[in-house]
Amino acid sequence: MNDSYSIISAPNKTVQGIHSRQDKHCDKESLQANLKWYVVQTYSCREKVVDKLLKDQGICSFLPLITEKHRWSDRLKTIHIPLFPNYLFVHIDVKGDDYYKVSYSHSVCRILRDQTGPISVFDYQITDIKRMIDNKSILKAVRGLYRGQRVIIKSGPLKGITGEYIQTQNERYLAIHISILGQTVLVKVNHFDVQPD
Repeated sequence: MNDSYSIISAPNKTVQGIHSRQDKHCDKESLQANLKWYVVQTYSCREKVVDKLLKDQGICSFLPLITEKHRWSDRLKTIHIPLFPNYLFVHIDVKGDDYYKVSYSHSVCRILRDQTGPISVFDYQITDIKRMIDNKSILKAVRGLYRGQRVIIKSGPLKGITGEYIQTQNERYLAIHISILGQTVLVKVNHFDVQPD
């Protein structure tokens, strides 16, 4: 791991991106022009079940997972949890059959929408989150949106990812906003690795 990315610690837990649950079906589908990424809300603690169910139906889904180390009085255990609890992403055409397959799947609450219909997430945001997870970057998702200077990572395994540069006390982060969720993905960065976009 690059020294410029370090572990985010919280009481009794450490968080690190591990992997995404995705299959080869997503690669074939990405060539179709009408496909966009949408956010699926699931019932509590059902994200992995829904992800598997959708993949079994041939639907491209993306469940970003992170690793947390939890300390109990007698042991330390590593668990894999969703980066966005109760949410995952699907790559579908909302005018096709997959929209109904997703909407009526067991343990799915809904596809997030506004008064005009389902709201898509930008492709580059999904791509950036996948790259951060694949590179085992240290991630966390926080509620709310943060504003900072627009920057691009100029070196290291995350080179080319853009976001907003945020500095809090001694920590520096690159923030990617997922507006529809009202959440922001933060990855620790070294200020030497970023430049204005």
